[in-house]
Amino acid sequence: MTPTSAHIKVLIVDDEAPVLKAWRWMLHADDFEVEVQADAAGALRAAEAHAFHVAVVDAQMPDTDGFALMARLKALRPDLEILAVLGQQQQLDAGRLEAVGAYDHLKKPFQDVDQCIAKVREAARVRRMRALTHDRLARSEATAEAPVVLLESDAPVMVALHAQLATAARVGLHTLITGPAGAGKSLVMQALHNAAGPNRGPLVTLVPGAVAAERIEEVLFGTRSVPGVLERANGGTLALEEVGTMPLAMQLQLAQILRSGVLRRVGGVDLPVKLRVVATTVLDLPRLMDQGRFRAELLFALNVAEVQVPGLQARATDIPSLAAYFLQRAAKRAGRVVRQIGPDALQLMARYAWPGNLRELESAMEVAVRLAEGPVVHARHLPAAVRDLNQTAAATVLPEVDLDLPFREALEQADRNFRVRYLTGLMDRYRSVSAAARHAQMDRANFRRLLRRLEITDYPRGSRPAEDED
Repeated sequence: MTPTSAHIKVLIVDDEAPVLKAWRWMLHADDFEVEVQADAAGALRAAEAHAFHVAVVDAQMPDTDGFALMARLKALRPDLEILAVLGQQQQLDAGRLEAVGAYDHLKKPFQDVDQCIAKVREAARVRRMRALTHDRLARSEATAEAPVVLLESDAPVMVALHAQLATAARVGLHTLITGPAGAGKSLVMQALHNAAGPNRGPLVTLVPGAVAAERIEEVLFGTRSVPGVLERANGGTLALEEVGTMPLAMQLQLAQILRSGVLRRVGGVDLPVKLRVVATTVLDLPRLMDQGRFRAELLFALNVAEVQVPGLQARATDIPSLAAYFLQRAAKRAGRVVRQIGPDALQLMARYAWPGNLRELESAMEVAVRLAEGPVVHARHLPAAVRDLNQTAAATVLPEVDLDLPFREALEQADRNFRVRYLTGLMDRYRSVSAAARHAQMDRANFRRLLRRLEITDYPRGSRPAEDED
């Protein structure tokens, strides 16, 4: 069962009755179903009988090893996300948490109810993300159309993209796909071709800028003995990637062929052709046309239908699930067991602007898989560009609002994002807890506690006064 915002099944395991009662009170909202167990045997029986989404497990119980119980629960239900509850004096052992498959942890006594609820919701979201990733990978292995799954999204900009895709697929005419580099224009091109159905004919791809100027004519139109890409795509789709790099003379000839439906091989005879051209570009073609650098005839021929592909920052809510997909794919290729992305890495990834879009995100996960020492990717495993909080491309301190979430959940997410960005920004600026606390007009001890509560540990440190040292 995949959790939704209306149904999150939670198992609480703790030997203290007041703690179990507190969890029932904290998770009293309609979107939670809570079962409590006071010992390991009861927890295992419950996990066998029910597919919980999240388990909150006390690491220190008198009659059992909490970490061993976490490992048994994970073995029993591999898709279960576990939150470990550590005692007040218990030191955090990140390696041990990773070893038993715990997603994150909480500390007793619980002083921030909102944080407890937010962590349970976040664990449920991670489980949902894993289920989506598993489905995507399964379809990737089952079909050649696998990359198109990266376009699946409920983000408003992607809903608009799919509406444009549906229109372009329905009319079946030449289409111009625009968008930033690395955003997935080639995936949209593939999706359009797939939408033509089982009788869609061949898909032939050409990158004009990769062909030497003296050969572009014969590559496009063919010779007496060798068919060109236009002839090979007859009855199907010709995909022109970065059409703005095509020489002007070839642009005019291509426009004439598309208008007449007749192709003449270089030094050969006329051949009738019927095909659909789907072209991509990162360039402003109308502007190039005004400058005399792109033929108006070809622009008007191609721009019968236009599809605009958004950059990754415009669909930021998709970053965790897309990163998980790329992570699992990279891990499989590298033959490594790297299963998840830690909260510290996700925080950095949410703040990064991703100027290279999907392509950069995929590359970042490939790097992370190589650097990770265990099954979890942490902030230190991400590329330097993502870790560098001084970059001007970093997101603003204003919180993002996820309109797909219910009000309370969206408010919790936005509030946490704001706190993390504001505090991280101050630490990046001052490199000193004391100086940052003074700026925020907060007590230094409370400021440090807030940093720890939000798990902000990976911040720049300069020459700090001795009083700032822990």
